Amino acid sequence: MAEAQDYATIRRRVEARFRQRYGFYAHLAAYTLVNLVLWLIWGLTSGMAWQLSERFQILGGLSTFLTMPWPLIVMAGWGIGLVAHGLNYYIRYGDGAIRRQAAINREVEREMSQYVRYEKPKNDSQMRLTDDGELEVMEDETDWPQKRKQQ
Repeated sequence: MAEAQDYATIRRRVEARFRQRYGFYAHLAAYTLVNLVLWLIWGLTSGMAWQLSERFQILGGLSTFLTMPWPLIVMAGWGIGLVAHGLNYYIRYGDGAIRRQAAINREVEREMSQYVRYEKPKNDSQMRLTDDGELEVMEDETDWPQKRKQQ
């Protein structure tokens, strides 16, 4: 029963990650398509603004405003939102999440080593150097010379 709950939890987490990723891709596609259309509109209409300003002197400074590449304003504003969306995905689900988890684990280990007495695990087997210079596992600890107790 617990295995089914673990599976359901993991599946929900993976599905949320995929929804976020595809949401970002959809955002990027909409950004690209809409900005292409806006640049196309600007390209087709910017010549008309010059013609109107030559024909009607009333437009004056308005013609420079109309010929200015106004899709840049849309691209900049929307681009900030797109970058924020991408960073949100990177931090929550991408490599940023992996790096954040590794940093948290390092800090937890550092804190535990400061507040909890941490002893390095000891080896179970004793080794000794043989006469020919090789290491061998000692099976008996009785081979070690014993210190005499002073009385």
